[in-house]
Amino acid sequence: MFDPLKMPLSGVHSIAASAGTGKTFTITTLYLRLLLEGGCSTDQILVTTFTEAATSELRDRLRSRLNDALQILRSYPEQSHSRAGGNPASIETSELDSRVRGNDDPQLVQLLGQGGAWDTESASRVIERIEDALLSFDQAPVFTIHGFCSRVLQELVFESGTRFNVELVASLDEQIQEGIDDFVARSWTTENSLIERWLPLTSSLYAKIAKVADTVMDNPSLEIVPDGCDLDELLHSDFLTLADRLLVQLAKVWSEQRDAVRELVDAAIRDGVLSKTSYGKPEQIDRSMAFIDSLVGSRSLADFIWKKEKLDSDQKRLTQDGLESGTLKKFA
Repeated sequence: MFDPLKMPLSGVHSIAASAGTGKTFTITTLYLRLLLEGGCSTDQILVTTFTEAATSELRDRLRSRLNDALQILRSYPEQSHSRAGGNPASIETSELDSRVRGNDDPQLVQLLGQGGAWDTESASRVIERIEDALLSFDQAPVFTIHGFCSRVLQELVFESGTRFNVELVASLDEQIQEGIDDFVARSWTTENSLIERWLPLTSSLYAKIAKVADTVMDNPSLEIVPDGCDLDELLHSDFLTLADRLLVQLAKVWSEQRDAVRELVDAAIRDGVLSKTSYGKPEQIDRSMAFIDSLVGSRSLADFIWKKEKLDSDQKRLTQDGLESGTLKKFA
């Protein structure tokens, strides 16, 4: 079983422990041992943890353990030291035993003994070291990991080659979100945006962009746009020119023949030429007519909706392919 009072203070040690097993208590024990047995001052002991909340709690627990140790030393009868005769092992008396039994933290009493608190020659030094530690504790390096890294970069700015105003943050989420919003604003809201003509900015697409951004942060060398290519250049296609021309033609024909198209479709439905499944309800035709109204108004490819690489049924219904597939075989 791991005993923080017996663990060597030199060398490198790794201690694995699950939640609620006393990790913070162990840290405070090792901290006090380093002060008393290791001869370290508070500015020579680095303590790091993960979050600001955990750092605050750890700092409070360390300070509390130092105060508890000082209270034990101040409350112990002075004559115990005079009877010790300078021999730490000589205080195996009933008076010390009762002190251990009566204290809520017998381990702390044992720790103080290891540090020389019950030795006449070193008792005053132990008290002085703990008092000094409490006086200087506000400057003790107890940090989050990123807080410690930030301090090192600030203190060693010339050695590290960093800027004077460098700032380390616990999370890049805010910066990533800012980058996503900036990309979306520049790509979809500018005049004559090419990407907007290919893809409508939906909540689903926005979520995919955010996922790509997270992937890039985990894989900085990943190429989203190949080197040497401009995004607009990649998006440019003769298809857009053709689509513009066809949309202009559609708008002209639709303005002249819209009512005639509706009459022909209604007649085909009435005569049983078109499938009732796809054309049997008036609202189905209404939705398809409304889509063409919107398309000739916007003249934007972004109006098209694709579901699993298939055009939305309401948008396909009045196309040539849609009408052919919806025509009953005996009329085909």
